[in-house]
This record gives sequence, structure tokens and C-alpha cells, in this order.
Amino acid sequence: MNKARLLLFLIFGVLLTLVSAVRPQKTSISTRDFIGSDAILKETYEDHLNEFPEHQELVVVLQRPDQAPWDSDALCTLRTVWKQAVSDLEGVSESFELFSLRAPKIQNETLFYPLSYLENCQGHHSAERYFLSEDRQKLLFLLYFDMDSHPLYGHFHPQQLQEAVKILKQALKDYTVSLSGNLMFEQAMLNAIQQSAILNGIFVLLLMFCFYVVFKSLRAVFLFLVTLSFSSIPLFYLITVWAVPQDPLMTCLLMVISLATLEDFLLLSTQVAQIKSVDESPVTSVLAIFNQFKVPSFFTSLTTVIGFGPLGFSEVDSLRYFGVLVSIGVMLEWIAIFFGLPLFFKAFPRTAQFVESTFVFEKIREVSLFIPSKLVRKVSFVLFVLGIVGLPFVNQDHSPLKLLDEETAFIRDTRLVEEIKGGAGIVELVFPANLLKSEKDAILQRVLSWPEVSGKEGFEDYLSMAELPEDLKTLVRREAKFSEMGRRFWSRHHDLERVYLFLKSSSSLATLELQAKIEDLCRDKCSLQGELAAFSEYTMKLIGILSHGALWSLTMVLLLIVLLMVHFRLPHAFLYAATAAWGPVTLIGLVSVTQFPINLTTVVLGAVAIGLAGDNAIQFIFAARKKGVTQAPKDLSMASFVSALFMATASFSFLYSQLPNIRHLGFYLISLFLLGFWGDVFLLRAALDRSR
Repeated sequence: MNKARLLLFLIFGVLLTLVSAVRPQKTSISTRDFIGSDAILKETYEDHLNEFPEHQELVVVLQRPDQAPWDSDALCTLRTVWKQAVSDLEGVSESFELFSLRAPKIQNETLFYPLSYLENCQGHHSAERYFLSEDRQKLLFLLYFDMDSHPLYGHFHPQQLQEAVKILKQALKDYTVSLSGNLMFEQAMLNAIQQSAILNGIFVLLLMFCFYVVFKSLRAVFLFLVTLSFSSIPLFYLITVWAVPQDPLMTCLLMVISLATLEDFLLLSTQVAQIKSVDESPVTSVLAIFNQFKVPSFFTSLTTVIGFGPLGFSEVDSLRYFGVLVSIGVMLEWIAIFFGLPLFFKAFPRTAQFVESTFVFEKIREVSLFIPSKLVRKVSFVLFVLGIVGLPFVNQDHSPLKLLDEETAFIRDTRLVEEIKGGAGIVELVFPANLLKSEKDAILQRVLSWPEVSGKEGFEDYLSMAELPEDLKTLVRREAKFSEMGRRFWSRHHDLERVYLFLKSSSSLATLELQAKIEDLCRDKCSLQGELAAFSEYTMKLIGILSHGALWSLTMVLLLIVLLMVHFRLPHAFLYAATAAWGPVTLIGLVSVTQFPINLTTVVLGAVAIGLAGDNAIQFIFAARKKGVTQAPKDLSMASFVSALFMATASFSFLYSQLPNIRHLGFYLISLFLLGFWGDVFLLRAALDRSR
């Protein structure tokens, strides 16, 4: 066994060892786990949950089969069935429904709290509007669970939820059952995340398919997979060692590393395929190509590090891990291709000529030599300007509900809840217990006058004290704090009171604007809390960091291009930088026009765009030292075109996701790869031809 084979055997052994140590990591499904990477926000939200522990909520909406209103007879029949169903459930900490409503009464100078809906189910309570729709056809129930912690899903336990849903649907089989609440949202998100893992696999399979169609070479497919494995296995090992939880950012890791690996591998593949004559040892010719592109490709990997590396300095754990892992991954990819593959060719010389020119390859090369007309160049310039102008109009607003398709069962069922509650989003306005009632009422009156707030649900709304003498109302308020109803609105130690606010929109941007208005109104007298508030603050913070980081990184990449041009004393530095920026900037215009909301998944697109921006220009710059700034883009345009086609084709896999944001990501990725090539190659060559 020669030294090259021995070294490969050792590397293979190390990779197997790393693979054996990889373990599945916790997936951040619940908001409590999801925001856990932000230490400050996590502490605030955890404090809130410790005071108001009922946060694992299952909302059940029941309708009669004939859609008839709920009358007293139907309610009586249901009450027996419902009580039995709840008693069969495990982990239920609270059940809050129409049948549990009580109202204070005075009889024979005795204060007591009878059920509002008596044995015959006839009755009335001022708070029944929170459980019955206006047409009385939809009846709402609230179940709060205290679920066990799951080793893979944290505070969300899918098996316990599925068992609870099974029991409820079986017990309530005579009714139309709709399920909502954060537990059902988390289940829907888990299903979508699991599908995203499959889509990542399909993404890689499509890349392999493209290799075979263009090069007719299974050997190339094999070597690409080997290179990708060398780049990604150490990352999954680090994820295990660092216990990095899976979240929407981490699901993009494999895609980003695949793109980085593909770009360098395709560049070399197109050059190897164009070898006209092969000497007795093809290894020599192939290794010469690898050596030629080793340094330029290091700088293209550096641009990817520039795009993602700054995230490694973020105070948010998920961003920090993602930035560090991507930066490590792209450098491992460079090592695997420019050191690992040459070692493989030395160990197995017959594999060196791993691709050859084919009919499809030659046709693609002909298309890659296209130069756009003067009119097309003018239109491209207008699009570039529109991209710059469109930057302030990018839609950064998003909603947790918009993460799921409108046709999903969860969204349809949630619309029923919105109909009953009168709002698309729910937040909690928390007051200190010692705040004067007059001050609290004044704040609530002001908040309810704001257009984004559609209503409220508070402790006072359930007391129904209109018939009581004024001197007894204070006593009722004090006693009711310790009741089942009181636990919904008062903290564990009774030092905080919360009022639910119903919002017309679950928009994160609108929620943050409401939070700012409340901070200005309340000062230290109240605060906005709850799951929607925490989710909105966390996601908008991450989107802001990623967006500003992408713009800063693009500036650094363009500066690197100019510095390289100046260093090598090459002309047309401005043209090279401007055309490298054309793709990302024009994409901004497209994002502004479509108004697809930027969220945690699609915002990764910015870092991907920066990682790819300048890669073609840098390869052209190094080639221009010998061939000139005009000839270099022409000679390397084939590699750029094939890369764009492969990446765009593979990105079609994301268009079949259950999640709208993943579909938007797929659309944007396809656009980015094609726009990037158009600017990097076609527009650059057209501009250079015009400048001669």
C-alpha cells in the first residue's frame, strides 16, 4: 500500500470515528426552547413562565354535526362527555371552559360562587363570549398541560400530545373537532422541519442528477459525495460536541455547505472536461489544474467566511454557532477539494480523469458565450437601480402563523379560534398587584382605543359583580384570586395580574410596535409579555442582525475585489465590483416587488448571496494575470454557467415544502443563482467589450 492510500485510509478511519460519535440533537420546537439562544430574552421569558406556568395550551373548538347552535340540551350532553374525556387525559394541569364559569352571589347574607351553568345547562355569564361564537355554533375549550421534557424536542413532547389528541377525538367522535393552540402549532412546525430534512436530501440528490446529465460520469458523482462528506461530517460532530440545537437556521447548514462544495468542484470539473489530450499519466494534467485554482478558490472561500463569519461574534447562540459552523465548513471544503482529491488521484490514478466533455456539456458552453444586447444591458442597469431604491421597501414583517400554509389543518382550525376570540394574535399585559385599579383601568382604556387591539380578556370580565354592593367587590376580588379562574389571571405568588389582549394581526412587526407604545405608556406600571411577544422580539432581532450583517459583508467582498485588482495592477476594477454586486442588489429589488416577508429562513439568503457574490470575479481576477481582464471571463464562463444551472435546478426541491417560507427561499435561491451569473459573466463581458 503506497503512502497516499495509507493516508486516505487513516482519514477514512477518522471520519468513521466522528460519524460514530454523532448523536441527534434537541430540536427547538417550543418558543421557550427556540428563544433560548438569547440569554437576556430567555431569562425574561422564563421568569414570566415561572409566574404564569400554564403555557402548554391545547385549544379545542367543537361544533355540532348539523352546525346547529349550542342549546341547553346539547350542552348538557356534551358536558358529561367532555368531563369524562378530560379525566382520561394525562398531564392536564388546568381545564378552562364554559362549564367552569362561576359568578358571585349573596343569599341569606352568605357570599358564595355557584356555577353559572346549572344541572340543566341553562344560564348566562358575561364571559361566555370568550367561549361561544356569536352564532353559538362554535364552542371553545382550553386545556393546559404539564408535559414531560423530551430528550429531542425539549419542552414539547409529541408522543404525549398525539395520545391526548387521539383520546379527545375518540371521546368526541360525535362532534366536529378542531384543534389549535401552541401545542398544535409546535406539532405542525415539527412536521415541517422533518420534511425540510428530506428536502435537503433531495437537494443533494438533484445535484448528483445534474452531474450525471451533464458529464455522464458516476465517478464525478462519487467524488462530489466524498468531498461533501469530508466537509460536513466534522460539522455534525461539532454539533454533537457543542450540543447545538436544531432550529430554522441550522436546517440550512447542509444546503450552504453543499453550495460551497459544488462551486469549487464544478469549476475543476469543467476544466478537467476540457483537457484536449491526456499524456500517459492523466494525474499530472489534472493536478496542474487543481494547483492553478487552489489560491483563487481560497479567496472565494474567504468571501463565504466574510458572509457568515461575522455571525460568530453575535450575542445570540444560534447565530454564533451557525456562523462558526459555516465558516469551518467552507474551509474544510477547500481542504477536501484541493488537498484531499489530489491525494485520492495519487492513490488511484485511474480516477483522475473523472469527467469528460459530452454533448450536453458542449451545448452549455456555447450558451455561456452569449453577450447581451445594448437594450438588455440598459434594462439590467435599470433593475440594478431599482434594487438599490427597493431596499427600504423590503417586507421584514412576518407572523408565526404565516410560517405555515393557509391550507393546513392548524391554520383552518386557528381561524375558528380567531372568530370566537375576535383577534388573530394574543399577548399578555402584566400589571403589578399593588397598582391602583383606577390606574389599571385607565391604561386598559387607552390600550383598547388603539387600532391594532380588538379586545381583552381579564380577571374583571369573569367576576360579573354588577349586582353586588360596592363594599363586597373588594372581598370578591381578593377571594377569587385563589380560585381556578383566578389562577388563569394571577401569578403564582399573586403579586402580578395579567390581562389578555386580542390583536387584529399576529404580525411580529405590529407586536413590537405595540410593545414600544405600551412601554411608553406604562413605564414601570405594566409590560407586554407572552409567547407572541417573545417570539416577535427574538425573530426580529435575528433578522435585523442578519440583514445588517449581509449589507456590511457585501461591502467587504466588493472591497476585496477592488484590492485584488489594484494589487495585480489590473484595469476595470469598478466594472468587476459593480457586476459582482448586480445579482445580490437586483435580488433585493425582486424581494421588494414580491413582498414575500423576510423571516429566519429567507434571511439566510442574504448571507448565501454574499458568500457567492464575488466568487466569479475573484476567479476571473486571478486568471486575468495571464489572460487579461477581457479573456478571463470568457474562458471561465462555462464553469460559472454550469454552477448556476446546477444550483438553480437543485433549489427547485424547496418549492415543494409544506412551509411557505421554504418555498419563498427556493424561489429566491433560483433567482439569485441565475441573476448572479447574469451579472458576474454576461454583464461583465458586455461591459468589457464596450470599453475596449
